Amino acid sequence: YLPLLCAHNSAVSADQLLDVMHRLLGAMQLTSGFVQNKVVLPIPSIEVLAEAATSEDRKPAIIRVLESAIIAWMKQVKMVLLMDPHVVIIQMHGKYPQPVAELEFWESKLSKLVSLQDQLSTVVVLNILHNLERSHSTYAHAFLHVHREVGKAIVDTELCLLYLNSLKPWIKQLADTQSIEALTRTFPPLMHLLFLTWQYSSMYSISDNFHRLLRFLANGVMLKAKETIGKSILEDPEEGQTNLRQALRICAAFRGCYLDYKEKADG
Repeated sequence: YLPLLCAHNSAVSADQLLDVMHRLLGAMQLTSGFVQNKVVLPIPSIEVLAEAATSEDRKPAIIRVLESAIIAWMKQVKMVLLMDPHVVIIQMHGKYPQPVAELEFWESKLSKLVSLQDQLSTVVVLNILHNLERSHSTYAHAFLHVHREVGKAIVDTELCLLYLNSLKPWIKQLADTQSIEALTRTFPPLMHLLFLTWQYSSMYSISDNFHRLLRFLANGVMLKAKETIGKSILEDPEEGQTNLRQALRICAAFRGCYLDYKEKADG
């Protein structure tokens, strides 16, 4: 019904209705994407705009609709670019996230960035950009800048995942290992890879990011120690004391390994 509603008539301003209806359709597309946990760029109705473009005096209204679409796209892009792992991971995994949460965050962000790049590279989007450039709209240049930011963010995120994926097998082993001896044997290679990540990764050479990853690894170790102690430490005091010593042994081994590599890093 949008073409019919946007047609000239004496009761309703066609240009105003064109703008309002596209805002509504855009909001519906954004909501649908949010429900599916996807980043969706709302696309204006090209058929309606093409029909309206046959009238020269309606072109300013069409440009306003296209500029509104560009603004909505830039908001969506900025939302993904500014995803803060400190905030998002805590929201998704609670106060004590496991190290796999760091990997999942960057995989999710990469997926969203690639989806945005694919949507921004479609023929429809490029045609909209071309029309805005022909109309000398200032939003065209801003859009190109945002598009470049998406490409750069993809490269940065892929590089970040390159380092995290080297840790992935040891993170999995940390989570799955039941034997205390096998668990403590994972600490040296895990800490060595963490040291190399801090040394060579531009992302994890930043103290806040490195401390977050180290904290998540410590959370994983604490969980294993907690599992070793068990839920009812006082039911059998002798067994509880043995389990507590084993838990302390796990924590001490992790701390000692960390301090060895900290001394190496400081030196």
